[in-house]
Amino acid sequence: MLIADEVHHVPAKTFKNIALQVDALYRLGLSATPKRRDGNHEFIYAIIGDLLLSIDYEELIKLRVVAPIEVYDAVFALGKEDKIKKLINILKKHENEKIFIFTIYLKTAEEIYETLLRAGFKAVLITGKTPSTKRKLAFKYFLNGKYNIVVTTTVLDEGITVPDAEVAIIYENSGEARQLIQRIGRILNYRPGKTAKIYEIIDVKNPREYYKRRWVRDFYIFDGMEKYVYDEKHAKERGEYSSFSYQSKLTF
Repeated sequence: MLIADEVHHVPAKTFKNIALQVDALYRLGLSATPKRRDGNHEFIYAIIGDLLLSIDYEELIKLRVVAPIEVYDAVFALGKEDKIKKLINILKKHENEKIFIFTIYLKTAEEIYETLLRAGFKAVLITGKTPSTKRKLAFKYFLNGKYNIVVTTTVLDEGITVPDAEVAIIYENSGEARQLIQRIGRILNYRPGKTAKIYEIIDVKNPREYYKRRWVRDFYIFDGMEKYVYDEKHAKERGEYSSFSYQSKLTF
């Protein structure tokens, strides 16, 4: 029997070759993000088999598998400096919670980390350059509360579980819906009384950021998550950040 976890990777060359060579009568694939923007999810079904079981977000909450979530509409910034200011405003609002800040580029992550240290935040930087021993120590300190902020790149998009983490801030977005879902998943682990919160900060002076955001906006994310989106009306009622509202499965 072949069991493929994170089966959305199967269309990649190495995984595909292995899957094709394995002589298995039974095949099982597992993924929270099977759909791919490049359309290659059809290959997953061809090599693993048809979809047997799926579950929507609302049902996962009822089963206490994931936490309830508040998805905030995008926080818009006017340039690089304003983007950092918007980030700090969000961090101050959630100063007693554990937070992930996701970037795409190493340079951005390093700049954010240095800025937060100067501002007095308890932050740690984890990237692909971080040695394994140092990474484990950083997570230990994150879990015990010595640090409450992790600044990271794509290296933590998959494979970690931190039930105490409550806030995800998408500072840079690749435009891949699958990656966005994986990032959101870092804070969705169930814990009694927990509500996960998601923000995205967009620099409106950077056309590429808005373009990538539209890719994600128009792509299927989670069934049943629409009701958790905080649009402009909700933000004003709660005295929160200005936002831009439109209808979609998941609004950022």
